[in-house]
Amino acid sequence: MVCGLGIGWVCGFTGSGGGVLMLTVFTLLLGYNLKVAVGTSTMIMTVVALVGAVSHVAMGAVIHPLPMLAIVACCLLAAWLSARFANRCEITRLNKVIGVVLMILGAFTIIMKYAV
Repeated sequence: MVCGLGIGWVCGFTGSGGGVLMLTVFTLLLGYNLKVAVGTSTMIMTVVALVGAVSHVAMGAVIHPLPMLAIVACCLLAAWLSARFANRCEITRLNKVIGVVLMILGAFTIIMKYAV
């Protein structure tokens, strides 16, 4: 619970990715299998994102249906494809893939910060 509170506090104030932080806690501190940890953190982030979206709409945010539908469709397709990959993949290979993806995202974030 302390880790969850810390992650919520950091993410709420900085806007950083809570899913990656939860994944770290699930795998390193709680000893979850990587596949279970990814699924659990994804489900939690889905609920959090839904609550955030409903809150924004309740406060009067404007909804743009076409971009919203395009993003939802792309997310569903990517989730389906990645779940198929993860279920067929060995844990060691999945660890390496997730590590590479996180390194690419980190490098991209750094490049975008200093390129603009």
